[in-house]
Amino acid sequence: MSDNKSFQKYLQKPGIWYFIIRTFYRWFNTPKPKKTASDKEFFFWGTKWYIARWFFTKAGPKYHEFITWITRFYPFSLLYKGSLIHADNIKVKKLMNDLNDLANKEGIYATINTGEWGRYFSTLHGYFEKKPKKLDKTMIELEEIFLKKYPTFYFRRLNDKFDVLVPEKLL
Repeated sequence: MSDNKSFQKYLQKPGIWYFIIRTFYRWFNTPKPKKTASDKEFFFWGTKWYIARWFFTKAGPKYHEFITWITRFYPFSLLYKGSLIHADNIKVKKLMNDLNDLANKEGIYATINTGEWGRYFSTLHGYFEKKPKKLDKTMIELEEIFLKKYPTFYFRRLNDKFDVLVPEKLL
């Protein structure tokens, strides 16, 4: 989620999981009480903040590790089939993270976080966190950066976004 509006829209989805995330997100972003507040208010604020922090820094990553591990085995392999946390998608997730790191090291803040499987090519969708001043030049630089390490990839420009086409045999 690149901007706050899309994240807020993401949090408004129905379901118990989104309710839990919404609650912890609100707890984590609750402003600190004023110095004139009572000890009880400080205690409740601190307790909520630490629980939310624990959820986002400890419990969330452990949950994703567990789901990735358990989806290797049969009945559970049917869960999260289209998600990056599924065991079959570990290579794709690592590739996306590698492409993001390559771009960020060169000072181009691009994010690749979605994609689709294809018969011959898989498509990874990317966007810029901040729209660059010289979009065409930045796109060319980004393409060169990716092609240095992965010469079999194809790069497709879509207005201010881009796609990276990956041959299926690499995934």
